[in-house]
Amino acid sequence: MFYCVLCFILYVSNIYAQNTNYQRKYLQEWENPPIKNEEVAAEFANEDAVILYEKNTWKLKSLTNKGERTSTFKKNMRVKFLTQKGVEQYTTITVPESSDPQYEYSDLPKQKHDDIHRPKYFELNITYLKARLIKADGKVNHLKPEDQILKEQMTFNARDRTAYAYRFDFFVFYFAGCVCNIDCVCANTFTKAF
Repeated sequence: MFYCVLCFILYVSNIYAQNTNYQRKYLQEWENPPIKNEEVAAEFANEDAVILYEKNTWKLKSLTNKGERTSTFKKNMRVKFLTQKGVEQYTTITVPESSDPQYEYSDLPKQKHDDIHRPKYFELNITYLKARLIKADGKVNHLKPEDQILKEQMTFNARDRTAYAYRFDFFVFYFAGCVCNIDCVCANTFTKAF
């Protein structure tokens, strides 16, 4: 009888387990010093915000011969805010980003596109997310964003599962004239569906 109760408790606790791969690692050291006093090209001088640098990489790696794979997403970007409207455009980043937004939202009614973020992953591990604000006078502030875990119940391989995405809000830190530098890495392990 004890064995049956123990198995039931383990089964129920597995159902309600939450994603523990999110560590809230924000204040890692930066490998490179900040680039200060970056100028905006004259052709972009009247814009609200200018992306000075952006590099996104996706790597797919096979882990086992059973179809298990890991995809790793890396993002590094610098945005210069020229107006308050520009600040409002880049207040939030969501990890991971979509590589194919049309496909990600194809099963949702249009009315839900603003309420539900895609893509979401079942086993997403944020290795780190770091951000720094470079002020016009050259001073650097390391940022700790407001964060939110976005969950969605999805069916995958005929099984209901919880999928996750992570939203980071930096609004309180930005102001016109500053540059924000964001660097993040996250990995997702998945099994190929047949």
